[in-house]
Amino acid sequence: MKSLDIFRSIKNKLLILFLFFSSITVLESYYCYTIFREREESVETRELIHRIDNEILQLNKLQLQYLVYDSRSKQYFQGNQSRYIEKYLQRFDSLKQFITQLSKKYIENSTKQEDLIALHAKLNSYHQDYNLLVSLVKQRGFRDYGIEGKMRKAIHEVECYENYIDQITLLSIRRNEKDYFLRKDTIYIIKVKENVNKLLEQIAESTTVPEDTKKLIVNLLSEYERQFQHWVDIDAKIGIDQSNGLSLKIKNC
Repeated sequence: MKSLDIFRSIKNKLLILFLFFSSITVLESYYCYTIFREREESVETRELIHRIDNEILQLNKLQLQYLVYDSRSKQYFQGNQSRYIEKYLQRFDSLKQFITQLSKKYIENSTKQEDLIALHAKLNSYHQDYNLLVSLVKQRGFRDYGIEGKMRKAIHEVECYENYIDQITLLSIRRNEKDYFLRKDTIYIIKVKENVNKLLEQIAESTTVPEDTKKLIVNLLSEYERQFQHWVDIDAKIGIDQSNGLSLKIKNC
């Protein structure tokens, strides 16, 4: 009888030990599984971030190409489609669809849902800025189109009165204008205004220019100066080489 009790005691101890080690094994397995899942999710998250960053980088590249090529293209302002805008819209729509798919995939993950909602809002803001950029480029114009077209038209009409105006001052105005377009140095804005005022004073003091002709030239010069300043203001809003204005804002999205 005593031997049977000892056997039962040993059996119970062995069972307890078995259950103890089994519990440890289960806990270790669960811990390893959790670590594996966390690492797997971490790798997946990094891959998603990399893909989204790459897509936004491509959008920025297309935006820069639009500014470099289409904003100085006569064909574009004549009504031809921009291939850079088309490519941008395709990539933007693709990225939005991708984010929507992620939102469905992680519908039960509140943290990821918050991140995706914030990303979606940021992307919409990015798209609004891009549309505004395109609108400003069209408004600024090129050659015979937009604000630049109105400015050039006014100064070309002034040039028709070559017998009544000082050609050296007029040429200085045009040179200062072109220097600003090329170098974006604000000193040339000041020089344009100084030379326009100088030409206005010369016309006002002239005794050989008929009064009605004086009024026409003055109105044309004033229109030119107004459109030039408008061009400068729009150009500043667009930004120069992605270093300021909307261009910089879009780049830093």
